[in-house]
Amino acid sequence: MSAIEPTSRAQDEPLRYRLRAETPPPHYWRRWTDDPAIPEAIVTAAPEGPNPSDGAAGTSDGHSEASGDGGQQRADGAPFRILIVEDDRAQALFAQSVLHGASMQAEVEMTPDGVVAAIERFNPDLVLMDLHMPGQNGMALTMHIRQRPQFVHLPIVFLTGDPDPERQFEVLESGADDFLTKPIRPRHLIAAVSNRIKRARQHTPQRLPSANRMINPETGLPTRAYLMQQLGQALDAGKSGGLFFIEISGAPGLRERYGYASFEQLMAEAGRHLGKTAAPHTLARLNDNSFLAMALGLERDELVKFAHDLRDRLGKTPFTVREEDTLHLRSSVGYATLPDTFADTGSALEATGRAVLQARQQADGVATYQADPEPEDGMHLSLNDEALELAYQPIVSVAGSHLAQ
Repeated sequence: MSAIEPTSRAQDEPLRYRLRAETPPPHYWRRWTDDPAIPEAIVTAAPEGPNPSDGAAGTSDGHSEASGDGGQQRADGAPFRILIVEDDRAQALFAQSVLHGASMQAEVEMTPDGVVAAIERFNPDLVLMDLHMPGQNGMALTMHIRQRPQFVHLPIVFLTGDPDPERQFEVLESGADDFLTKPIRPRHLIAAVSNRIKRARQHTPQRLPSANRMINPETGLPTRAYLMQQLGQALDAGKSGGLFFIEISGAPGLRERYGYASFEQLMAEAGRHLGKTAAPHTLARLNDNSFLAMALGLERDELVKFAHDLRDRLGKTPFTVREEDTLHLRSSVGYATLPDTFADTGSALEATGRAVLQARQQADGVATYQADPEPEDGMHLSLNDEALELAYQPIVSVAGSHLAQ
């Protein structure tokens, strides 16, 4: 006989709220997805206990994995594998239990230093990344992962409670594929993870067999991720050359005048032209109106000529928009000498970004990165970066009054 024997619904209500389950009931995910049909061959061949070779056993140093059987599956019939990077054990176990409930495999890595090794060992289909972690934040860790060619197309989805809307843009700029906010419903997490894995497999960039370059099918240029990976290898090897930041001028006005679709087509054509000018060196589109080129093997005096060629040939080329307008694009080019003293790809990219700000002030539109700018140059850079803050603002008197407010 049960120890609790309710006699009426009215008496049940207070008791129901007092007896709260600490864990979700079995098979609670069936509200969103049915249990998968497991082939008979897999059922008969499956061992009763966990397979040590799968890496499914948990460890006491923060690693743990919950294995599903079937569910969201790979092409070979194995369940999706998700690596959860989270330093908060409670948050990590929540995400792991939700994904395990959807018949996915999930492993937790709580230390940023062990993420790369965990990826190589676990071979995940997706990384669920936390933003704020001790020692190294998620954005820096994502950039570090993207520098490895075998992980360039690995989906990385951030799950964070940071409410700052600008943070989402920074996360995506670091190389992430998606941004989810806490708290998140289990149904939302399951759908976001599974859909991202499926889309990643459908849109794997093409490769050039001759040079094994990852190509953006829309522009025909190497992808930004590929160029950053090549830059990282060049810095590690100490190769000489130059990194060039090409910025198309007047982008907001062009977008407003011709519309987003025509603007994108114009930038794609400009990118293809710049790619031909930079050949055989690598050039990729960096963002809406800027491109990044890396030319290795050039001497210091050749870098200036290369920068001017990029700008001048682009300016002399007529581009047709909407079959009615023909225009010439103006640009600014900032470049930095490699290898210099750049510690990583981020510092090298920042240097070229600062150089292109200086190029805007030059008559020829070209400038080289100066490690120690003069105070006057620093003032111009601060104005361009909008880094100066207003310390005092006079407020005039309101209408009908002669006193300042």
